[in-house]
Amino acid sequence: MPRRKAAPPSRLVASRVRALRVEQGWSQGQLADRMKKLGGGIHQTAIGKIEAGTRRVTIDEWLTLAVALDASPLALLAHDEKDVVELAHQTVTAPELWAWITMRSSLPFQDADAFTEAHEWALPFSEREQRELLREWTCRLTAFLDEHGEISDSVRGGFRAQLHNAVADIPLPGRPIRPTQLHKALARSASQRRRPDGRH
Repeated sequence: MPRRKAAPPSRLVASRVRALRVEQGWSQGQLADRMKKLGGGIHQTAIGKIEAGTRRVTIDEWLTLAVALDASPLALLAHDEKDVVELAHQTVTAPELWAWITMRSSLPFQDADAFTEAHEWALPFSEREQRELLREWTCRLTAFLDEHGEISDSVRGGFRAQLHNAVADIPLPGRPIRPTQLHKALARSASQRRRPDGRH
């Protein structure tokens, strides 16, 4: 797939703002009105200068423009895989930019280890890590159930199913699983399955 000529982020934003505005069927004045309602405060004249590439967009304006245009901020930077961005005296492809902004990987010219360490809290668990976590908490759950023989088989099965779902179905995609989520899942299972007389 042939790449386009590398362009600074501001130029890509300018072309994307215009393209998305036209796609919505809005005039520059209508977009400016939407920005005003959202607290962006950009006049119609400023919209025209942004689209012409003669006025740069601040970070606040970039995010508010994305909201106003019903798009993601990333959609204003790179539209498809052929886009190439000039950044820090380097050329960055659209896929590289997407992975970087969504914290999936560092840019080719960054320190990958430092990047991973800085974003470790947001990196998703791999399938292998999920399986390892499931095994670990299954062992803990088994030990707990062994200590409480009064718990019925049906409740035991509910505990195990709830544990598996808590590990396999991450509530927030891209966020690491927290042990507290498992504790809450087990607590919910216990309260839902507890008999009216308070016994298991």
